[in-house]
Amino acid sequence: MEDTAMTNMNHQIEQHILEYESRLEHLDQMLEQADRLADSLGKIPQKDAAELMQEELAQAGPMGIWDAVAQRLEKVVERTGA
Repeated sequence: MEDTAMTNMNHQIEQHILEYESRLEHLDQMLEQADRLADSLGKIPQKDAAELMQEELAQAGPMGIWDAVAQRLEKVVERTGA
């Protein structure tokens, strides 16, 4: 009876080890992908928020401007609690 219990326990331990190693491998893969993404993002030219907003407004046309104004007014109303 003890041999069966020991065998079962060893099997469970081996299963846990395999699961742990699988999780570690998955984590390593995710870290590698994150590094690649960080490298790719570093190569993108950086623009400040004002530049990006100006570009978006220029592409959106008049309705985009009204939308931007409405969003800013909404933020003001939220902050003032009115």
